Amino acid sequence: HILLCGAESGDLWVWLVPRQSTKTLPGHDSSFECGAVTPDGKRVVAGYGDGSVRVHDIKQEASRTVDQYSKHSKEVTCVACHSGNVVAVSGAADGTVRIFNVNTSKVLDTVDLNRLDSRSSSSSANNESVEAVGFCAGNNYLAVFAGGHGTIVVYDISKQSVRHRIQQPDGATQLCFPPHSSSVFVGGRGGSIREYNILSGSLITRLIGHSDDILDLSIDKSGRILVSASDDHTARVFSVGSGDPCTADGASTL
Repeated sequence: HILLCGAESGDLWVWLVPRQSTKTLPGHDSSFECGAVTPDGKRVVAGYGDGSVRVHDIKQEASRTVDQYSKHSKEVTCVACHSGNVVAVSGAADGTVRIFNVNTSKVLDTVDLNRLDSRSSSSSANNESVEAVGFCAGNNYLAVFAGGHGTIVVYDISKQSVRHRIQQPDGATQLCFPPHSSSVFVGGRGGSIREYNILSGSLITRLIGHSDDILDLSIDKSGRILVSASDDHTARVFSVGSGDPCTADGASTL
């Protein structure tokens, strides 16, 4: 049980809840933008406004920069850690995702959402910002990257290659992975929530109810109750998990 808090000054604090103790991790010359704790609770992966990513060792209170010579060109918007505690990913406003080794801080691969299709000439294709990244709960070798203009990439970690590319019509803002499942819920701009099969890239379900951008998504341990929060000032509770390819418009509003 670890609570992470960062500041615009670049300072980073970690609260070890069971021990009721606090640690201050080494600061940085740029603003803290996002962070994640490795599942084993030993390290923090932090993204900063200057495009850099740092791995902090909580026990040693030491840190190192992930491949400082090839950092993102814009601010880091999201990070995620793999359940194996070795691989992590970072996404940035420049449209790039970096997959790196947490132990060595070496970048293993880079995916640019703006260069997936060289034939595309649309303005949105050249201005994609990575809004969310994460790892599939049911398939540890698959990761998902989502862009603000709707580009969704399913990435195979073991092969270091893109497995699928999905284009969501109304953009993407959030990702949520059901436990023990090969699917992902994608929150979009305008209030839509879609569930995709990660293995095939096909649409499973669309959830309707919100009228503005999805700010956050969370699912319970059973994988059957999804809670969403939106910029329309409402939160909704959906009953999901049937696997039926249908539109679900019935939900409780909070």
